[in-house]
Amino acid sequence: MSTLKLSVVIPTHDRREILGRCLTALANQTIPPEEFEVIVVDDGSADGSAEAAREGLRDRFPHWRVLEGPNRGPAHARNCGMMVASAPLILVLGDDMIGDAHLVAEHLSWHRDHPGDEVAVVGFVDWHPDLPETPILRWFREKDKPFNYGRIRHGQEVDFWYFLSCNVSFKRAFVMGHPLFDTDFRFAAFEDIEYGYRLQKRGLRILHDRRAVTYHYHPMTLDGFCRRLERVGESTALFYEKVPELRPARDGNAATGLRLRDAAVLRAYESLGRILPPDKNPLLWRYYKTRAHLAFLEGLRRGRSRSLPEE
Repeated sequence: MSTLKLSVVIPTHDRREILGRCLTALANQTIPPEEFEVIVVDDGSADGSAEAAREGLRDRFPHWRVLEGPNRGPAHARNCGMMVASAPLILVLGDDMIGDAHLVAEHLSWHRDHPGDEVAVVGFVDWHPDLPETPILRWFREKDKPFNYGRIRHGQEVDFWYFLSCNVSFKRAFVMGHPLFDTDFRFAAFEDIEYGYRLQKRGLRILHDRRAVTYHYHPMTLDGFCRRLERVGESTALFYEKVPELRPARDGNAATGLRLRDAAVLRAYESLGRILPPDKNPLLWRYYKTRAHLAFLEGLRRGRSRSLPEE
């Protein structure tokens, strides 16, 4: 009889070094490694992530698998991992998430206390303390970006907007036999929320355990964040195409009208930048917000143009 209680599914793409940190954290859990399995799904990496995963798993875990395939996006990779998972519980993590030593124990505890098949548990994500304290990271912290955990409390039942695949667990029995993550989403953006929406329509309950902590180890620059937001914009367009009933009444119209103000902010910031270092510029936070806003709009425009029917 299997003693496995939980399957950890980690999709990865070209994150060899950070994936190693993620696996080391899983090897240092308070739960014995015999009680959970680790499944890494390599989504077409070119940096040797699959072999690094095998090296990081082989001598640490009695139950592990590494799956490999062409680059088809994190939604497809998660599906592959979930379909081979053996345990009754599935915990989906991001490959740049460094779990607290109690992460697995917390997820198991909450599912033990809430045994219904319809219950999922979303943990908490914080920035990793080893990341350099840059102005952009301070902005993320102050504005609670990008996860918005500041809006929910420990023990709260939350809606599908918090079904975040960087740290969420659910019963295998509830999800298998139904469509999984939608592979039309090629980026790590909105594919988990769309899936959570479909699951919630079938009766899923999502509880927030703030003690199930992972630390996001992802050094971020403004340019990198803006590239990320362009993909978020594209995925947003696809999300509202998939679920038009959730489309905001003023979807995009008011936002596009801010371009003149955005341009003025950028010019003012650049003018002050000639006499002040960036971190002393009083418009720094407004500049970050404006750049992020414009990047999102560009991705949204691109996503909408791809969804329009050809004439």
